[in-house]
Amino acid sequence: MHDMMRLESYAKNMVDYHVCMDLLPTIARAFLLDRIPVNLSIIQTALLVAVGLQHRSIDELSIELGLPATQLLALFNRAMRKIVEFFRTVEEQHTGSLLPSQNSAPIMTARATTVDQELDEAAKEVNEDLKRKQDELISSLSLEEYTVDANVMAFDDALKSGKAPSTISVKSGKRPADDKPSKKASDKKSKTSDKHKGKKNKKQKT
Repeated sequence: MHDMMRLESYAKNMVDYHVCMDLLPTIARAFLLDRIPVNLSIIQTALLVAVGLQHRSIDELSIELGLPATQLLALFNRAMRKIVEFFRTVEEQHTGSLLPSQNSAPIMTARATTVDQELDEAAKEVNEDLKRKQDELISSLSLEEYTVDANVMAFDDALKSGKAPSTISVKSGKRPADDKPSKKASDKKSKTSDKHKGKKNKKQKT
């Protein structure tokens, strides 16, 4: 990353080419092996090979080629711009390959939707099973054991309201008395009636 920043700085004429001199041998070899497929002129190729592999200075090449040093530096800078642009493209492609492709996004979304549906269906089955068990439990209980007498409920309501009822109806476990009079009571009533009739007849005779 630091090497790339140095090359970019030189390509933008922000620093002298000596700042990236240690990188030029590797770049020159890669260019000759066609690993850096950029189009350079004959002079640009000569500058890259001479400076990068032969470690010759721009001043020496200026005398040998018969061109001003400033012109050679300008040509060399243009060559480095092309190389830096190629490096930047390769870096972006490599970064893009690490990211998920657009085709994989719909697949992931579809799978997420399927998982949500499965969870909803599972929760629905659990709730239905729980409700069924509750219904079975309620139906198995004898609800008569838990009924409350109306009088008890009325008394409880009265206590809550602060007004107790004057009378409370309490069920008795004894059998109700027979509406017909007993035999002794009937005989006693008959004797009393006969005695009363006797006294009445006696008065009439007198």
